[in-house]
Amino acid sequence: MKRLELIFQIGNLSVLYEDESISWPNAEFTSKTHFSAELKIWDNEVEPEQIMESWKKLSERCESFLIAMKYMGNRQIICANGDHPTYYYEDNNFTPRNETEVQILIQYLRGEISSFAVSSATLPALQASGSMTISPSQLPQTMPFIPPCLRRLAATITLVDELANYPDQQLKLAYMVLEELVKDQQVQDVKDIRNARNFVSHAFCDTKEVLALVRMSLPSAINSSGTSAKFDREKSDHLSFAATFASKAHQWAKNEFEDEVVRHGGCMF
Repeated sequence: MKRLELIFQIGNLSVLYEDESISWPNAEFTSKTHFSAELKIWDNEVEPEQIMESWKKLSERCESFLIAMKYMGNRQIICANGDHPTYYYEDNNFTPRNETEVQILIQYLRGEISSFAVSSATLPALQASGSMTISPSQLPQTMPFIPPCLRRLAATITLVDELANYPDQQLKLAYMVLEELVKDQQVQDVKDIRNARNFVSHAFCDTKEVLALVRMSLPSAINSSGTSAKFDREKSDHLSFAATFASKAHQWAKNEFEDEVVRHGGCMF
């Protein structure tokens, strides 16, 4: 056996999962008490000289998993440990903590030195807190994974979810995702969302497109001369206008993003 393994302690889960554990290819997720879980991931057939490369790959896999779990509703998820991999080589196992110790281990396994001796370290305990949803959910049959190229967009959409009291900010962020993912920016729905975004983003708007939208949906925001419109986040009807377009933009952005995840080989469900 030549296997590199990382174990991560997961805390602050917001979703209660039905199954105690589930196995995925080269991974195992085990639910624990107090809103926590353990994620074990590994790479097989790893030669000693490949430890650092494999270590990096496994760490990135965990990061993509955490981002996917956060996107799926675990907003306060945290992760501890996993910094020190265990390397299984034939009937022995070793725990190098950094690149220097990996190099020492390589020398030992290749017979260049007589022993692999490093000082031990105590890993910090995970401090977890939080609450769970009442209805338990099934663990996904495929390991949640958001490809690295889409992590930024995942973070943006997750932030939209967290800004429920600020619909104008939600609208701005959701439109950023649509601007990147929707190929045809001349679709009327995209133009309406863009004009709404422009309206809530500037002190005054006087473009024909924005005025037409505001005049139809929020005429009270038009000045007396009809030449400009002003968004006022202190007014409930203005916030309602922003919320309407933010909700539409948010759902559309999520749909586009989730399709993009699938196209890049990722999975969230």
